Amino acid sequence: MNYTEALEQLTSQEKFHINLGLERVKKVAASISNPQDKIKTIHVAGTNGKGSTCAMLAKIFEENGYKTGLYTSPHIKEYTERIKINFNDISKEDFAKYFEMIEKKANDESIKLTEFEILTLMAFLYFKEEKVDIAIIETGMGGRLDATNIIEKPLLTIITSISNDHTDRLGDTIEKISYEKAGIIKKDTCVIVSQNNAGYRIIEEKAKTVSAPILSVQNDFELINKEKNIFSNGKKSLELSLWGINQGENLALVNEAAKILNLNIDSALKKVIWQGRFEYLKEKNIIFDAAHNSDGVRLLKENLSVYFKNKKRAFLFGMLNTKDYKSAVLNLFEEKDEVFVTDNFAHNSIKKEILAEEIKKMFPKIKLKLVDIDKAKDFADYNFNGIKICCGSFYLLSKIY
Repeated sequence: MNYTEALEQLTSQEKFHINLGLERVKKVAASISNPQDKIKTIHVAGTNGKGSTCAMLAKIFEENGYKTGLYTSPHIKEYTERIKINFNDISKEDFAKYFEMIEKKANDESIKLTEFEILTLMAFLYFKEEKVDIAIIETGMGGRLDATNIIEKPLLTIITSISNDHTDRLGDTIEKISYEKAGIIKKDTCVIVSQNNAGYRIIEEKAKTVSAPILSVQNDFELINKEKNIFSNGKKSLELSLWGINQGENLALVNEAAKILNLNIDSALKKVIWQGRFEYLKEKNIIFDAAHNSDGVRLLKENLSVYFKNKKRAFLFGMLNTKDYKSAVLNLFEEKDEVFVTDNFAHNSIKKEILAEEIKKMFPKIKLKLVDIDKAKDFADYNFNGIKICCGSFYLLSKIY
């Protein structure tokens, strides 16, 4: 089986869905001798910031001489981006090989795994076979019933910022969502969380219930120099390559984890790269940000006001129909903006006409243009005297990036 054939099977209709629960993935994991138990892991959950947090941790371990696995989702261009060792993607040949191994085991057990369950088991097996020293594991959706939660004894668990997202599956309140995210907390394993986290009370209760020590981060880092992207918590200043005021909370969590594990962090923080999260490509004068929920959109607007204050703004915008697009429109745009609306970048993207109608309703004087996704690809080269922003969905970014 080659990579193309593996992708065709992986993304087939029967696998491309969400079916939360651990029974299926546990059975298949047991059939391959539970590779997740053979590697050291740090398990990270949250609504926003978990990918950036995982990337920072992975780069820190790598810079400290560790062979470091990194499992994240979604990807921007290729599925191989989700499984890395020392920031090198799994090869297409290995991707196909490990897919075939997991698929065969699932078939032998008469179990139908979802796409995410297969990828998770592939990552665990690949990291075990490659003998990584540590693997940083990001949850997909939620935590309690997430496929990654077959990890029994991580070195640490970390919970990043929590806000409303995937409310159809995780619950329609912060408390319900926090309960699901807190499901990764394990007995006698320290959980690191900011006291500013909206779900802190629920996380604290869960930690007490399972006798897990909790490290409550009192002070997040704040951006004190936007030119050099330097953050400070009042006691310590750190230069970070990742842009965004929201990185201050992620940085605070990472800093505490590094202290517990006695890792040097300074050089790694200047080198870490994480695509599609307030990522500025200077040569194209464009920001790529996958902001697709209310908190992500709010942070995008705040970041634009800090890093590109008083700059004209042109957006390429599209969202999935599972997201709260009305809230996103209200909280992102301004009357003076220029907005290119597109669709057909995913099977469930909102029709551009519907999005445009909502934008025009809220901002009657806004400059608006509807573009097909093929034409939208020219947005990065659009000659604009201001800042360009592509946002609203990872799927949209994958078409433009």
